[in-house]
Amino acid sequence: MDKYLATYKTFWWECIKYSLRSSFNIFAGIATALGVVALVLARFASRWEHLLSILWWFIPVAIFGLSFIFHMIRYPYILYKYQANKVQGYETQAIELEPHCRLEKLPSIGDVWVARIGVRALGLRVIRGVFIYLTEIDENQNDLFDAPLHPALQLRNVTGATNINPGKTQRYIEILHWNTSAKEMGIPYHLTAQLREANVDLSKSRDRLVDAIAVGTHNLTLYATGEDIKPLERQFRVEIVGDRLEIHRIENEHH
Repeated sequence: MDKYLATYKTFWWECIKYSLRSSFNIFAGIATALGVVALVLARFASRWEHLLSILWWFIPVAIFGLSFIFHMIRYPYILYKYQANKVQGYETQAIELEPHCRLEKLPSIGDVWVARIGVRALGLRVIRGVFIYLTEIDENQNDLFDAPLHPALQLRNVTGATNINPGKTQRYIEILHWNTSAKEMGIPYHLTAQLREANVDLSKSRDRLVDAIAVGTHNLTLYATGEDIKPLERQFRVEIVGDRLEIHRIENEHH
C-alpha cells in the first residue's frame, strides 16, 4: 500500500510540475505583451489607466488558471501515451520460439533426428544478435549454460548469433541430435560446431565438452536474448516416440 501511495504521489507531483511550468511560460508571455500594450494605451488614453492596471494582472492570472487546469487534464494522457508507445515498442521487437523436429540425412552418420526451434520475430523490424542458451536440463542447471546453441545451416558463423527477419519463421537453432542407434543425444553447442569445423577430434581431447545427454524424455529450458528485446525463457520437452524424436513446448510454463 505504501508503495502504491508513493507511486500515486509521484505521478501527480509530475503532473503538477509540468502544468505549473507550462502555465507559467504562457503567463509570462501574456503578462509581458499586456504590459507593453498597457503602457502604450496609458500614454494616449490616461482615463483608462485604472482599468488597464486591473486587466494587466487579471487577464494573465485567469489565463494561467485555465492553462493549469487544461494541462492537469491533458498531461496524464501524455504520460499514458508515452508509456503505451514504449511498451508497444518492446512488444513489436519481441521474438517467439517454436518447436520443430525432422529427420535429416548426414553423409558421415546417416539418418539423424534433429530437434530444433524456430525463432520468429513478432514485430516489423529485424531482430539482431539473437543467442539461444540451454540453461537447464530436467530442472538442473546445465554446466554449459553460457555456451550458445548452434544456428542451423549457418556454417562458419563466428559468433553463434543470428538475425531474425520479420514474417514467418526463417531461422532455426539446433537443440538435440539423435541417431536411432546411439545411446546418447548430442547437444550442438556453437563452440562444439566451431571445433569440428576446425577438424578438432573432440573424442580424443582431454578437455572434451560434455555435449550429450542420455536417450529418453527430457525437459529443457531455453533462454533467448537479442538486441533491443526483453530476454525470453521457454521450456520444451523432448522424447522418443517409437523410432522418432519429438519436441513440444510445455504450455503451462509458457507464461
